[in-house]
Amino acid sequence: MSRSARCTRFGGTGKIPGYRLLDKVFHSFARTRTSVDLVAVSDNEISLATDNRECLSEILDGLSPYADIAVEENMTIVCVVGDLKRNDKSFRHKIIDSLRKIPLRMISYGDNCDVSFVLRCADKKKALEDDLHRYELNVKAYELLGGARDSARGLTIRL
Repeated sequence: MSRSARCTRFGGTGKIPGYRLLDKVFHSFARTRTSVDLVAVSDNEISLATDNRECLSEILDGLSPYADIAVEENMTIVCVVGDLKRNDKSFRHKIIDSLRKIPLRMISYGDNCDVSFVLRCADKKKALEDDLHRYELNVKAYELLGGARDSARGLTIRL
């Protein structure tokens, strides 16, 4: 059974510069040995997904003086893995387009072989079975469980 992830957004309040907020957030996770599964960063906002809840309350309490924090529960991380050639943008566009009706909380591009999404657990089945499958991409979709790819539960999306 998969654990759900939390999607947490740290918005800058102006009390400290953006680079210090970034330092404080990642230092807090490192200090508590809490892994981050996915991250997106802008100049004054950090969004991250993690399925480790052990120290999250402690982390959030420590960061609340420096950031506006919003947490979304019952999220899941889906990673589409395959030969997504860096110069062939059509694969990435097909993947994103196939999920256009599903509210995505975060998108992360890996190297040339993966694209990851954070979405609501309630939307996972539709995303994997209906939307991604409809485009018949030559990739495998894996749900990230506990910070590792679970190839035993992988869903093959065929060409």
